[in-house]
Amino acid sequence: SDLSGKIAALAVTDPQLARREFERFSRMFSQMYFVKNQIWYRFIREHVDMMEKAVRLIGPQRLGRLHQELMKNHFQQHRTMPFAIPGFAVMACN
Repeated sequence: SDLSGKIAALAVTDPQLARREFERFSRMFSQMYFVKNQIWYRFIREHVDMMEKAVRLIGPQRLGRLHQELMKNHFQQHRTMPFAIPGFAVMACN
């Protein structure tokens, strides 16, 4: 990904900063790995049809607006998404 390339390039010129950035970007990895493997795949993924029914009940447009509002409010206070699926949890890297 672009982030791993950015950190790798930074490691050449400033290894300590690269290490801090890597730790910052991946700080939620173990928690999200657990969620993905112990909760998502075990309980949610096999019941996607229930999620689809809930979305249809709420309405895709209404759910989209709700999600946008939640994300907007969250990112005004934080620059990270603490519930990201494993990978980098920081959405804005610049």
